[in-house]
Amino acid sequence: MIDLKGLDDSPASQNYIYSTAVIDNAGGLTETVHSALYAASGAVINLDADMNHLYTWADSGSSVLERVVWAYDTADINISGAVSIATDYYFESFDTGDDGTVEKANSKDLAIVAGTATALSKEQVAADVEDRSEVNITYKNQADGSHSVISGDILSAYTGQVEIRSADEEAGIDITGNLLAGNNGIMTVDLGAGGTLTGRIDDYGDAGAEDLDGSHEALTFFNAQFSSEIYQGGEVNLIMGAGSRWDVTGQSWVTSIKTGEYISDTDLYDDDGLLISSLEIGNTIPVIDLTAVHEVLNTKSHALTIYNFDGDAMFNMTLDRDRSVSDMLYIKQADGTYLINLTTGVSVEDMYAGDFNGLRFATVGAGSNATFVVGTYQNGGVFNNTYTVATDSYDGNAENEAYNGSETSAEKPGNDLVDSFFAAETESAADAPETQNASESTPEAANASFIAPMMLTAAPAADPAAEEPENKVQTTALATRSADNNTVIRNSVESSDETLNFKVVSLEYSEVADAGKTLIDMSRANYAAAVYLDTLNKRLGEARFVGDQDGGLWVRLRHDNIGKEHSFRNHSTMFELGIDRRDKVDSGEFHTGFALDYMNGDIDYHNAHGDGDLERCGIWLYTTWLADDGQYLDLMFKYAHLRNDFDVRLDGTGVMLDGDYSNDVFSLSAEYGWKFANAQNLFIEPQVQLQYAYVTSADYTTSHGTDVDLDAINSLIGRAGFRAGKDFLDQDHPVSLYLRADVLHEFLGDQDITAKDDTGVLDVTYENDDTWYSIGLGVSVQSSENSYFFLEGEQLFGADHDSSYIFTGGFKYSF
Repeated sequence: MIDLKGLDDSPASQNYIYSTAVIDNAGGLTETVHSALYAASGAVINLDADMNHLYTWADSGSSVLERVVWAYDTADINISGAVSIATDYYFESFDTGDDGTVEKANSKDLAIVAGTATALSKEQVAADVEDRSEVNITYKNQADGSHSVISGDILSAYTGQVEIRSADEEAGIDITGNLLAGNNGIMTVDLGAGGTLTGRIDDYGDAGAEDLDGSHEALTFFNAQFSSEIYQGGEVNLIMGAGSRWDVTGQSWVTSIKTGEYISDTDLYDDDGLLISSLEIGNTIPVIDLTAVHEVLNTKSHALTIYNFDGDAMFNMTLDRDRSVSDMLYIKQADGTYLINLTTGVSVEDMYAGDFNGLRFATVGAGSNATFVVGTYQNGGVFNNTYTVATDSYDGNAENEAYNGSETSAEKPGNDLVDSFFAAETESAADAPETQNASESTPEAANASFIAPMMLTAAPAADPAAEEPENKVQTTALATRSADNNTVIRNSVESSDETLNFKVVSLEYSEVADAGKTLIDMSRANYAAAVYLDTLNKRLGEARFVGDQDGGLWVRLRHDNIGKEHSFRNHSTMFELGIDRRDKVDSGEFHTGFALDYMNGDIDYHNAHGDGDLERCGIWLYTTWLADDGQYLDLMFKYAHLRNDFDVRLDGTGVMLDGDYSNDVFSLSAEYGWKFANAQNLFIEPQVQLQYAYVTSADYTTSHGTDVDLDAINSLIGRAGFRAGKDFLDQDHPVSLYLRADVLHEFLGDQDITAKDDTGVLDVTYENDDTWYSIGLGVSVQSSENSYFFLEGEQLFGADHDSSYIFTGGFKYSF
């Protein structure tokens, strides 16, 4: 026995084992093997520290095999504490397919190995094992709170047993590699809290089956680094804690998966017994992703086979009208609620393409208690869709081969293998509840509207007197088709006496997803930035402080903090530089000039994590008449180019979504006011303003593939208000202080937004004919005979404004 324990006075009580050691005849192999920990012939190694680092190293391109931790011939290796275990070239052990693509198969380099033997016989494998070779890892989180890490395949072969478990409820482990068990090898892996697995799992359960033409382990893309022929399957048991995730990188066969209860009836049904529109399950439910993409890993997986599934989970899947590449679940014994989150929506045409009767996604064995909720949930599409789920019998079903595959391949298990998998004893039909055929059910039940696939109550009729929302959202969703000849599931299937296929047969319910809301919010933010109203006081402060000069150069900085309830918040800053010329006339003077502006804004969206950027570059042409009697008239033409982009992460799934577009805005503004002052220089200045703006149309495509069309916008905004204050003109530096208040109204502003993708068509019209108000304070100070500076701040109210502020400051120099 060898005990290795990180010394208490060592740096953070850590064990470091970096190895290029060559072990002669390790495991009876003739190849050169490098191991960090190797035990054989009944030896025991105990490794205990706060942190255990175990790595092997080999020359790139060499034939050296890496086995970082290897227990062989009844030996045991026990590791306690946080771990970082890795082979040196795991990600460089590639296979090149016939089409030239590079794929990751079972690696030649293994992080953990238990058991194995050479030249085994079928009889040896079938015999009872009295003393196994064990690798036991009880892991903790690292000192900084990050997870333990394993990089490399994990193998439990003949007489082997691998146990990887968390030491406490907070610990998690991140594994990049395949979990493989054959020839009676046993493996249990607990991902812990928030742990991850990126790889495939294979227990080779069909190995040695005599009723099959060939089992899948004989195929090259499933051929693991066993030291002998695989005569019999093993066990791979996966435990997934809260927030854990398995990215399935190749077709997999799992002995058991255990999760826990994460979804109750209160998550599915409201107080009236109707299924609620969204599941507030947070990010805790374990996720199994059959759509995971990794640049160096096998991404052809379209099937997952599980012998026993105990607990709830979310599956990310892709269904396709081409059944040969449509994802499938095969579960022999299921007890739980399963959310099937589709990465892309499916249409009724997809469901019934080629005369198929619905689109199958799972086959579940007899005696199971399974509830399936199928939809597109925060996958980047504009809608969260929920589909009607129906069942039919597996035995003798003419559609089986289309889903299973005619033979075992990298994508599908093959029809013979699936038939064999479900050909076990079934429970007696005497205790099984009867199911109702859809053709015998009432029309209301057959076409009920609900978010999950099991509801007995029809949707309530719409109230014709209900008030229609001002901003109407229309959905052109996928048409509903009745599920004739199918058993429509209104409750979970309990103790069925036969193997059942689960399939989607129609679209039942749609709601705008966070992605759709973000697209709308982005367009609304663009509208607000395009049509914002500027005034003479914001641009030039007290323009009469100009001095007795004919030319002027001015600069200003404007900061907007604009929030819209349940939509967005835009923090933007604009810099503007202008020049003008004065022309005197009998009634006063004209100031004519132009300006250039640049604005940059950060937009926080309320419906997703992330933000957007909004940029504006513009040119202003203006002329201002300042009359001697206090009147003024300000005429303005503006052109601006706007660029918008966003990059957000959707709640619940973590899907990243981005998009960008640009458009232009042209506007004309006329502002009139009259300043009335008394002998004490107290003044009041009524003001009116009218601005017309035209915002050009735009179209773009998001990273999900959503096509977004934004119609052109015509805007006509009117403003009526006043300034009231006092001028202090008898000082060395004259000052003007004022309070201002305005009421503003949009007379046009219709904004049409259309977004279309595989989840449906979202058609939104915002009329924007709102009224809002502003109140503010301002000051202008004449700092010299030829210069002055100004400041103004205001707050906006109404029209869904939420703590909206605008601050402006500038300086003008006359010459």
